[in-house]
Amino acid sequence: MSDSTMTAPTEKLLPPYVVGHDSGDFMDYSCEEHAEEFARRWGLTWEHGGTAEDDTGFYAYPILFGEGETDSPVACHCDQYLDVSLTTEGEDYMRENDFPEWLYTAHHVTR
Repeated sequence: MSDSTMTAPTEKLLPPYVVGHDSGDFMDYSCEEHAEEFARRWGLTWEHGGTAEDDTGFYAYPILFGEGETDSPVACHCDQYLDVSLTTEGEDYMRENDFPEWLYTAHHVTR
């Protein structure tokens, strides 16, 4: 699905995916739709919710069981916020900046 046919971001945190390359030169968070798009772009096989190992070094996989933690809220390039835990610094960052009100509730952060 292309960005032009994507629905507007929802007011809930979506499951996060990591997309990147084994070299470490590239790593980002993505929504599932864009993780699948990334896999297609690089000719990767999508199976069981992520990509199979591939000689290209590119990958996409879901973050499971609360893995991942960031210093600010994470959004896919489509502006959909993702369910990645915040560090203490991330909670402080939210308090010091303006975000959609529902995001504070979703991350259990009070202003």
